[in-house]
Amino acid sequence: DKFLSSFMDNMEFSFFYFNTYNSIGLILNNPDLMTWGSTLIKPLFILFPRDIVTLKPDSMINIYTNVANPYLASVGGSWPINIISEFFWNFHFLSFVFILIFSIIVIRVYYGYLASLTNMKGGMIAFSLLVYMVYIMLIRGSGFDLFLIYSVFSFILVIIVNSVFKLLSAQK
Repeated sequence: DKFLSSFMDNMEFSFFYFNTYNSIGLILNNPDLMTWGSTLIKPLFILFPRDIVTLKPDSMINIYTNVANPYLASVGGSWPINIISEFFWNFHFLSFVFILIFSIIVIRVYYGYLASLTNMKGGMIAFSLLVYMVYIMLIRGSGFDLFLIYSVFSFILVIIVNSVFKLLSAQK
């Protein structure tokens, strides 16, 4: 069926499946590669250069690409690793518990967002849409660090822009 194969290709199911299967297989075959939560705390180090903080963790995308395809990594390429695989690299079989907790949090935040949508200001709607877009990137394989960094910095930007608009409208 041409439609189904084109749809699945467009949604990147084969790439998603391959990288999930491949990355989990790498950990099952070599548990020494586990990152033990380091990729999840990486956003805490974003403001510090690697020269100052030498123990700064690498991103999950860099770690996975260096292991799975060192040549691609050496020329600046990368392979995406989705949230399921990233949790598996961090927590092995306990990752299923963390994925469940993460999923519950995401679902609750989403329902809270839907409930408050009618009372939201424009800036928060824009922020919510950005987080939704970045969440899709997370699921597709951008890494948890980018999701968290984009979300936090966007929230700060929305607060600053809303404050500026309040100040400007108060002066009128």
